Amino acid sequence: MYQNFMDKIKLSTKTIENQIKSMSLKFFSQKDDKMEWKIKPPSFILSFYKFVYYHKRIPNQEEFWKFYYDENKKNFTDKIIQNLKALQARCYRAYPSIVRDIHFYYIMAESQLFEQVFYNPKIDIKYGIDFILRYKRRVYGVNCYINTVRSHKGRAKKQFRHGKVKNLIPIDLPVDFKGCKKCGQFYLYSQKELHQLKKLLDEK
Repeated sequence: MYQNFMDKIKLSTKTIENQIKSMSLKFFSQKDDKMEWKIKPPSFILSFYKFVYYHKRIPNQEEFWKFYYDENKKNFTDKIIQNLKALQARCYRAYPSIVRDIHFYYIMAESQLFEQVFYNPKIDIKYGIDFILRYKRRVYGVNCYINTVRSHKGRAKKQFRHGKVKNLIPIDLPVDFKGCKKCGQFYLYSQKELHQLKKLLDEK
């Protein structure tokens, strides 16, 4: 079966909420088409989970960017170095989504609705699978995304980047920001999305 990276991390939904509720979010208006869609920088996801593993907590935006930069700068291509501010802007935009996902992992794991819940950043990066669930003796690969025009555009552009995983039933979980749980400046998934997911699985 798949290795659950989260076995190495001891957090909870409540712990994460307490850590992020006073954090400020900021974003840069700068967007560069090359950096958004054509240049493939080192993964933000892997650096985020490394930080959480090493420090046992959620980084703020600036800490995340510094950790990512320090870890990956030796592998930056000339194109990335020339578009460094655009990369930072992209990193800052990716950050709330990654926080939302790790928080949702604990919502699912703590719910005890599923036989097993897995997350592995390498599987996420390689296959685009946010979570693996074992439910009623079937194994699902779940992909969560905010249901926006930009999100659909990004998914369409990325669909050929990822390989396919055998023996996983794919599940897409599109979520509307309206009705999302608010924690400080963060929008999080909540029990609403948990029950939306369970309904999708029960219909399979």
